[in-house]
Amino acid sequence: MRGCKDRITVWRRDKNKFERENFPVLCKWRRKSERRLDGAGSLTRDSVSIIIPYVPGFTVAPGDLIAIGSHDFEITGNKPFRESDIKVELGSDIITAQRVSYNLNGKGDHLRVEGV
Repeated sequence: MRGCKDRITVWRRDKNKFERENFPVLCKWRRKSERRLDGAGSLTRDSVSIIIPYVPGFTVAPGDLIAIGSHDFEITGNKPFRESDIKVELGSDIITAQRVSYNLNGKGDHLRVEGV
């Protein structure tokens, strides 16, 4: 897939446990800032869109964690491998998936994941 340059690690959420998978194909990771109006004024936050080439059997769901790069640690719930510890450690290189769409039109099939 053109423009893809990063490998990713996905931690799938299953109740309060996580299952890790290193995705071996290059993916496209794009950050953008969103400005939204809320009741107290405006809110600015960074969001991330990830384009993942479609591989049969590979799924991502809202609530899953996705990080740039291949990581081999598990999220166990015990310090220092709690979800919050991992998010602090990886900083802006990890997101929680919020929206997932499958674009399977026969050309450049891919998943688009958006999150913060």
